[in-house]
Amino acid sequence: MNDTMLQQFISVEDALTSLFGSGVKIAGTERVSGGDINEAYKLALTDGTCIFMKSNKKENAFFLRRKRQGWLRLQRQALSEHLTSLAEELIKARGAPFC
Repeated sequence: MNDTMLQQFISVEDALTSLFGSGVKIAGTERVSGGDINEAYKLALTDGTCIFMKSNKKENAFFLRRKRQGWLRLQRQALSEHLTSLAEELIKARGAPFC
């Protein structure tokens, strides 16, 4: 999926089928804190998986897209910092830069 794309589904059941397969259903739900804009839930699935889901009205989808873009930037930054740290450790272990 493109970094700027946010998958949208008609129903939670459609999302579960797309992401986890046709046999997975919701076994339980628990409302959790998710801020003022979204409704947030912890979903227990029939395969034993627990997931976090944010929900909002279709016209407010841009909020979720922007949040996702921010999380993706943070992930890329964390990965970049981790790879830099690994490279520095490798250089120290070898005693010379590798290029």
